[in-house]
Amino acid sequence: MRISYIFIFFLFAGCITRQSKDRFRNTSFCFAPDRSNVVKSVNINGYYQFEYTYEYDTRNTTKGEWEHKVSRYNLQVVFYPDGLFFGESLDIKKGLGVWGSYYVQKDTIYVQYLNPPGSLTDGLTNEYYKIVDENMLEFLKIGSRSKEAAQISQGKFISFGPLPDPNKSWLKNKSWFWCNREEFKKWKAGQKEN
Repeated sequence: MRISYIFIFFLFAGCITRQSKDRFRNTSFCFAPDRSNVVKSVNINGYYQFEYTYEYDTRNTTKGEWEHKVSRYNLQVVFYPDGLFFGESLDIKKGLGVWGSYYVQKDTIYVQYLNPPGSLTDGLTNEYYKIVDENMLEFLKIGSRSKEAAQISQGKFISFGPLPDPNKSWLKNKSWFWCNREEFKKWKAGQKEN
């Protein structure tokens, strides 16, 4: 019986919830590959790299004392010209990060992404970036936390290719992600021909 509960937990833990689907569908975050204001605002021939620095205290079990620790890692984000977003913290070449969409209003980029299926949570997350210039972004906010929750450097543009293939994005292959289901069907048919 206990094994059944564990199986059911892991089965549903990786499911994308209806609320997550609805937060893409019929919102500014639904995927519309013909958005034209996107390309003019950000550099698309590579990725922006940010350095995240987290400070925290942890218990040293050997000494029985608290120790102050600092963790740093790089995050690379890609803005595709059609409004697709990709974020990766390990190696951009592997393409194993999160996928989502973005749109631009004035000098701010609004991003929404999901963790891939099979994650313990659907991880629906919103991020906001200020466009400093074509080669520099300033991180403003992740979800409800401002950048003060962690020290985050400005994102510098790094020219790079080839980027992860956006047509292999699990999210782009979901009809609920698209604003127009007919566009999705045409795109899907074109993928089968290739």
